[in-house]
Amino acid sequence: MRRASALLDTCLSIHPKFAQAQYNKGLAHFYLGEHLESLPYFETAVNLARYGPSGKEEAEEEGSSSGSDSIEEEGGGRDDRGDDPRARSCWARAYYRLGLELQDAAEVAGAGAGEGRKGGASREELRREAAVLFRRTLQVLAPLVTATREVGGDSGMASTGGVVVQPSSSSSGSDRPQPASARPVVQIQLSMPIAHLHAGLAWTELGDFESAQVQFQACLAANHARGGPDSSAANGEVFDVDAEAGVYNSLGNALRDLKRPQEALAAYQEGSIMASSPSSGGSGCFECLANAAGLRMDLGDVDGALMAYSTARQLAPHSAQVANNLGYLHERRGALGEAAQLYREALQLLGYPQQRHPQIETNLRLLEEKLGKLP
Repeated sequence: MRRASALLDTCLSIHPKFAQAQYNKGLAHFYLGEHLESLPYFETAVNLARYGPSGKEEAEEEGSSSGSDSIEEEGGGRDDRGDDPRARSCWARAYYRLGLELQDAAEVAGAGAGEGRKGGASREELRREAAVLFRRTLQVLAPLVTATREVGGDSGMASTGGVVVQPSSSSSGSDRPQPASARPVVQIQLSMPIAHLHAGLAWTELGDFESAQVQFQACLAANHARGGPDSSAANGEVFDVDAEAGVYNSLGNALRDLKRPQEALAAYQEGSIMASSPSSGGSGCFECLANAAGLRMDLGDVDGALMAYSTARQLAPHSAQVANNLGYLHERRGALGEAAQLYREALQLLGYPQQRHPQIETNLRLLEEKLGKLP
């Protein structure tokens, strides 16, 4: 990948307005994990598609001289020539990944494991910076979903709407997303399920689970309309979502956070079915099962949770989280010996005693004390 990046540098030094080379250079940085470095290349590729080699500034001057008073969205502009959806989608993904990196740094700062980025930024500062990047993700994606009309009705799993993002620099001066009821429903872009997916992920990180739910449903509807996850190879395009189980898992998480547990369980179930198909190779099945088990446990369905966790453990035998939660379920059922063994396994999987986990250690100690008192 480094060699490819160097070759692209040579290409761009000869022809800096070669849009495909700008896009490929962005991809090289992206897949090397250099998300910040990828941003200007994706942005340039988008602008070359929208404005041509003359550039954005000249196109804006032409628009001004022609009396145009159109207002462009953040990350967009007058669409005289078209767009590059691939570059725009990757541009948004890079912002999203940077936001996740800042959130990880915030967790490290919050745990007291070291100073944050930028000279010891606090946990809250890092979270605010991450939120800015998630909003920027949505602003870049906005041109890929077209506003139509407000609709009401069922908001269940058959919904096919999307959400248009409002730029954070709105006249209200508020950085908070608008309430879902104030946002228009949008037309699905059948060529870009991936855009709806990343919009949903960004809304999730911003805590707007209703908008996230709508975007995940739009992603699935668009993907199905294009023929599903197996259609990308036949179409020769990269916009289909191959891991639909992961989308159903994210949809289930959003519905769970919206306090709609039965719909969440239905989404997890659908994801588990999708993941168990031969074409998926089981990808995403563990996450759906584990989340369904956790939700069933919260609902008091111990038997249902036990069944789901047992299947998840078969798929991911090295998951300490599943071993611990399965141990807790066995303890609630009164199978104390099995529970203690699972707690021990969870600690071993975490690297105990080098890596400590006070909660699991406490669970095991209390359980062993209880077992010692049994006749």
